[in-house]
Amino acid sequence: MQPTIRYLFTLKLLLGGLLGLNPAAFATTLVYVSNTDDGQIAVYELQKLDGKLRPIQKINVGKSVMALTTNPERTRLYASLRAEPFSIATLNIDSKSGRLTPLAITKLPANTCHLATDHEGHFIFASSYSDSKVSIHKLGKNGVVEETPSQLLNTGKNAHAVVMTANKRAFVTNLGSDQVQQYIFDDKAGKLHPNTPSLMKTKTGAGPRHLAYVPQKEIMYLINELDGTLNTYTIDPKQGILSEIQSVSFLPKKFSGKVWGSQLAVTPDARLLFTAERTSSMITTFAIDPETNHAKALHHTPTEKQPRAIALSPEGHFLLVAGQRSHQLSVYKISAEGQLSPAGRYPVGHNPSWVEVISLPKS
Repeated sequence: MQPTIRYLFTLKLLLGGLLGLNPAAFATTLVYVSNTDDGQIAVYELQKLDGKLRPIQKINVGKSVMALTTNPERTRLYASLRAEPFSIATLNIDSKSGRLTPLAITKLPANTCHLATDHEGHFIFASSYSDSKVSIHKLGKNGVVEETPSQLLNTGKNAHAVVMTANKRAFVTNLGSDQVQQYIFDDKAGKLHPNTPSLMKTKTGAGPRHLAYVPQKEIMYLINELDGTLNTYTIDPKQGILSEIQSVSFLPKKFSGKVWGSQLAVTPDARLLFTAERTSSMITTFAIDPETNHAKALHHTPTEKQPRAIALSPEGHFLLVAGQRSHQLSVYKISAEGQLSPAGRYPVGHNPSWVEVISLPKS
């Protein structure tokens, strides 16, 4: 190796060690923001050292674009379109730039508020809040969503999200029924079958909304939209069912008004957890106990007006928050103690409703 090349390589490794970055951190990180009222997705590159965003693209996708997700290979982006006819857009992610190219629009059987793929990337789950259904669709040729579902499942009231664990167990939040449905996923047929027990009840009026799965600990966290609580669950390794071990408030002490929780995010090292509340426009930072996995509230940080969407950078160094009523996206640097400090603020579009952050596969 030539001296100059050796020096640069050594400097890169040293910087990585000093900043706590792993080798994957040097891959390009992309931020996708769905702007519902514009029918657009805005694309940015996240600079890993300072958290600055570099605009790459704004692309028209369709009316009322909202929930986003990607396949495990990070080659396709899927976007729900919540204007009739309800549908899902499949977009190609350029492997070098992260730019999007539309591939197809597929009709869905219901108005979809949340999307998720299985761990192998063979199927996509579409949750319908208004219709209380989950449809499962095969990802066919070129990663495009097939129109005929492999299963159309009636759920409890107001299905809000589907999350899978590594052992092919699936969980569906039912906000209006105060329950989480527990399923076994048949990844050959693309169908969910009730686990035993099939339901996990929350407190009455809690409004279970979104789940965050921590695979290295087999722990699940749940944000309840209507009563301002965060629940912690263990996952039985054999049966794949949830057992509650904690419920704690994410509301600031002087909170007033209607509780309106939105999303949660857990850092990759499972040390910190963040929740968003829309009425107070507040982010709450929790520390996760490494032994008990209990969450303890550390800080409350005022943020963008009506923060519906939050997301972490892949290494967990930055938190991104989109304000539906401010039409802005804020980036915060996360300290070792969980303190949030502003790293940048950007006008992204009207009514930003979802933020998806990925690292492109290294070529």
